[in-house]
This record gives sequence, structure tokens and C-alpha cells, in this order.
Amino acid sequence: METGEYPDKEWFYKEISPVEFEQKYGESLTDASKPVKNNFWAEFVSFYRAGDRIKLYDSPIEDWDALCGREGVALIRDERIIFTNTNNIIELSKIL
Repeated sequence: METGEYPDKEWFYKEISPVEFEQKYGESLTDASKPVKNNFWAEFVSFYRAGDRIKLYDSPIEDWDALCGREGVALIRDERIIFTNTNNIIELSKIL
């Protein structure tokens, strides 16, 4: 890991455009007049600046097998990860 919070760069599997982000997650990155609909994305949207790159990431299968897998979306600026939104998806009903 680069830091305690950010994913390894090797976890990135796809770069998406702001338009693709808006289509996938229903939040506008390019129109500040549109309010954020989902609080999960509010901070992510507030960090976005024109020219930032948006990358999807997913931890290795071994992490998921150990019930500590992570996936999410990262903002990249000047080749640095500046913010991530991480989903930790573990369905306890499948474990119990």
C-alpha cells in the first residue's frame, strides 16, 4: 500500500471520463449547479477539479477471500492519488 488509506496503483483496472462517472454513479462532476444526490459521493465530488483523472480499482482476490477486499473510485491529480471512495462489500448473509 502507498499509505494506510489509498489503494496500490496495481489495483487500478480502468480509467473513466467525467461523463462516464456521471452516467455510472448519477452525480455531476462538471456542473456545480447540480446538487449531490448521494452523500456517499459528496466529498469525492467536492475534491474533483477539471483535468483530474478518475480510475476504478479493485483489490486482489486474496483480499476478498480474506474478507477484506476493497473496490472503489480514485481521483488522480498530477500522478498522485488525492482522494478515494472505497466500497467494502461483504455480505454477512453469505458468510453465516
